Amino acid sequence: MRNAHRDCFSFGYLFLARTYFLRATSLVTLTLQNAVLILVMRYARTRPGDMFYSTTAVVMAEICKTTGCLIIIFFEEGGCRGLLRHLNQVKYWLHVLC
Repeated sequence: MRNAHRDCFSFGYLFLARTYFLRATSLVTLTLQNAVLILVMRYARTRPGDMFYSTTAVVMAEICKTTGCLIIIFFEEGGCRGLLRHLNQVKYWLHVLC
């Protein structure tokens, strides 16, 4: 009985540690992505030559964020089936909540 309790405790601890690691990794990744975006846009705006629309840069940044999130979910859920299952769950809850 004691070993079963210890196993449950260690499983819960590992789950919490993994959750905090994923949160921290997501926060650092998005912070770095936004910082790099700002620096690159500032650098590109100071160079002589053709300018670009800032909305184009924002759309491309959002595409990069979406791609990064899908890659993280892909590895977190264990492959394509896990990714599709996760996206179906998100789609279901968006339908229920909205």
